[in-house]
Amino acid sequence: MPATEASTRVEVSVDGGESWREARVTPALSACGWSFWVYQWDDPRPGFFRVKARAPDGTGTLQESEPEPSFPKGAAGLRRVNVRVI
Repeated sequence: MPATEASTRVEVSVDGGESWREARVTPALSACGWSFWVYQWDDPRPGFFRVKARAPDGTGTLQESEPEPSFPKGAAGLRRVNVRVI
């Protein structure tokens, strides 16, 4: 099945999920392949931040935000990284 527009979108939040901005995504080499993405964070102020990333599936449904273990239905939750800007 070919990738859809929704499955090639990544959104990034630098304020813990209060607001979201689109990242730049490179095309996957196949419908089942990984895509690389990058977010350019212009002029971050010094401090501590929780950065999150999310993506929709092929139907446009966004990832579940709450973490779930991989058993019994598969892992869920957003990727989160704590960042300190100095």
